[in-house]
Amino acid sequence: MDKPAGNYVKRCLENTGMIPLHLIGVQSGAYPGEDDIVRYENKCN
Repeated sequence: MDKPAGNYVKRCLENTGMIPLHLIGVQSGAYPGEDDIVRYENKCN
């Protein structure tokens, strides 16, 4: 999923299947640091 810089979107995933879900996050752009990532509490449970 590609989105322009500066736009923040919260997403929630749920795995309803029998096979474990593996999610890989990929960053692109001039600054690949992790200090610009906002992590929220898991409210999917």
